Amino acid sequence: NPLLDLDTDCILDVEATPARFAAEVAATRTLLSRAGTRLGIEPASLSADKAYGSARLLGWLIDRNITPYIPVIDRTRQRDAFFTRDAFRYDREADAYCCPADKLLSYCGTNRTKQVRVYRSRPADCAACELKPQCTIGPKRGVTRLVSEEARDTVRALAGTDAYVHARRRRQRIERVFGHLKRNLGLRTLKLRGLSGAAEEFTMAAAAYNLQLLARQAAPA
Repeated sequence: NPLLDLDTDCILDVEATPARFAAEVAATRTLLSRAGTRLGIEPASLSADKAYGSARLLGWLIDRNITPYIPVIDRTRQRDAFFTRDAFRYDREADAYCCPADKLLSYCGTNRTKQVRVYRSRPADCAACELKPQCTIGPKRGVTRLVSEEARDTVRALAGTDAYVHARRRRQRIERVFGHLKRNLGLRTLKLRGLSGAAEEFTMAAAAYNLQLLARQAAPA
């Protein structure tokens, strides 16, 4: 995982990780933290692809005043036959959801493992509801809300703004740098074993890339 400064195209740092989503997200936090401690750089924004659009990472970025120009991962529509969570309106003041039949689903606890807040309807409301066949086969309906859902809402509001569109276009430069590292600097296949070997190869390739970048910038026009 490289951290690229899109203003200069310079690779600021690299972090080798196993090819797992959770490890790559953790590496992002590590890279951004090191940018501050090692380089004195406090990024104002971060551009990345949808793989990095988890609620936890978005919340972490916003808490540190880093604007995430990242598509949000959204699985709320992945439910067959029944109303998805999108059909339920969240009432921030009441901290409750309102179902398509205008009945409340009240907060009933937090699942700390999954980092979600759980909301459930009253069985009596569901029993008398004409929409129940479209909603649930159980005695009541539940929906969940991520603890970091407000961060997701904030990032969704950014989508379509001029700043977001500009960041998305600039993000294409990251792919070009990745392509250069793989095609021209030997990172298509790694020769050294283990994470330490991968870290060494990534670091050497990043250094070579930055030296090439400096040479191009220093060359007479």
